[in-house]
Amino acid sequence: MPVETHQTNYKDDDKHPISPFLNDQTSTSEKAKLKREKEKRAIEVAQAELREKLLKQNVETLQETCGDQKGEIKELKGKLNEDEKKLQKLQSELSECRKKILEMQEKLDKHEKETQEMQAKLHEHEKENQKLRNAQDKFEQKSKELQAERDNYENESRQYKDEKDEAEKSVKKIERTRREDLETLSFEHKSEVFKLKTEIASIENRRIKGRKSTLSNGQWLMVGESLFSPDGSVELRMQTDGKIAVYWGGSCRFQNTRDQRPDIKGITLEGGNLVMYDTTFLMSQAVWQINRASVDADSEGVFLSVQDDGNVVLCDVVLYKGTELWSTNTKKP
Repeated sequence: MPVETHQTNYKDDDKHPISPFLNDQTSTSEKAKLKREKEKRAIEVAQAELREKLLKQNVETLQETCGDQKGEIKELKGKLNEDEKKLQKLQSELSECRKKILEMQEKLDKHEKETQEMQAKLHEHEKENQKLRNAQDKFEQKSKELQAERDNYENESRQYKDEKDEAEKSVKKIERTRREDLETLSFEHKSEVFKLKTEIASIENRRIKGRKSTLSNGQWLMVGESLFSPDGSVELRMQTDGKIAVYWGGSCRFQNTRDQRPDIKGITLEGGNLVMYDTTFLMSQAVWQINRASVDADSEGVFLSVQDDGNVVLCDVVLYKGTELWSTNTKKP
């Protein structure tokens, strides 16, 4: 860097412009003044030279400092470029990381959605399982009830068989006794005997054959016999104790009387009336009847029906158009 320098050159005193005017007559004060001026100029020259020297040194120092700083600046620029490259690389990596984070977030959202769907399906599956368990419990309960009904039915069947066997034994005993008594009858009673045999044969012909649910006018339900509803769940039983009873659900729901009559022969529909007869020798007597209707004894419209709903009803489809004339009032709930 160029530096302007100001230099004042003063030669010898004789060359000073003032010197030609000096002469011997110059006063002492003037000489002293001139001397002081000369010294002053010498000091100024020395100061100027010193300033110039210091200025050169400062310039050189400054140039050296600038050179070092240029190198440092160049080095810093190089480092800055490298840092910028690293920064760009880091920014690129950061962008890639952000992309990966977004992709991972999308996958996570998708996974959460699938998880929610799976949880909803699992909840529905649990509901279905609960329904199946409830249905299974109901099925098991129904199976137990059916098994209990079956066991009860088997017990009742065995009881019915025993009662039937007892009834058959009683009938055979009665018939044997009657035959023995008939053999000892006198001639004048043979007409009555003939009537009795005819009546017995008629009753046997009118007894219920097989498993049925209805009793028509003129038919008999003998001791030990039963009528069953079409589905088999309800039974009307003519018991050996002389009671007519209705059974369903393993329990007795109806009895015509509390009295026990082991001499009962059976029940029949007679003139639209349900009548129970005993086994009195020669002539049976009515011991119980409903007295609810009175129609022609030969009417085919009167019948007693055991229904699936647990009720036993007496109807006449001819005169009363199927209206119930009497019932046991034992309907299932």
